[in-house]
Amino acid sequence: MRTYNFLLKMLYCTVMVLVVVWSCFPIYWAINTSLQTQADMLNAHFWPTLITMRNYYNIVYESGFLTYVGNSLAIAGFTVFLANIFGAPAAFAFARCFFPGMRILQTLVLVVSFLPPVVLLGGLIGVVRFFGLYDRFGGIVVSYMLIVLPFTVWSLRSYFLQIPREIEESAMVDGVGTWRMCIKIFMPLSLPAFVTTSLIAFV
Repeated sequence: MRTYNFLLKMLYCTVMVLVVVWSCFPIYWAINTSLQTQADMLNAHFWPTLITMRNYYNIVYESGFLTYVGNSLAIAGFTVFLANIFGAPAAFAFARCFFPGMRILQTLVLVVSFLPPVVLLGGLIGVVRFFGLYDRFGGIVVSYMLIVLPFTVWSLRSYFLQIPREIEESAMVDGVGTWRMCIKIFMPLSLPAFVTTSLIAFV
């Protein structure tokens, strides 16, 4: 019995080692290739014969890679910022306010969040061209925000629903209005939700 358990553990360990090696090998191969010269890349060397950092230098300083990364960070950051600005009031309205057509609006937001971006591409290009935002920073931000905004609204709405209504009722007794309640009470209490939603939307 002990021999059987030992063999079973050895088999398990062997399989796990093979899985780890199989999973990590592409990462190793990418790093290994990046440290080789172009001549070495033509031959499949499992380790570089001559380590060079020239490839990294070409990417960072000659290909404009830092500019591309900066543009991506700026677009993603501004998109998430606008999605939170517009999404928070909508999520608050869906969570706490009741008005005619609310269910229809919630359904529309949910449907848009399920649609693949390719479906929206045709109409989106027309809207971007109409407002003169084609091939501009604002056009990209608006395009991404249409994808991120429904997710932001539904994520924040779910968190707003968990906030006790007693806090809201106490604020209303003190004369706090709807907008002030959203900004002064709900947003500070929902800071973890904003951080989580922003990180997912940024990615």
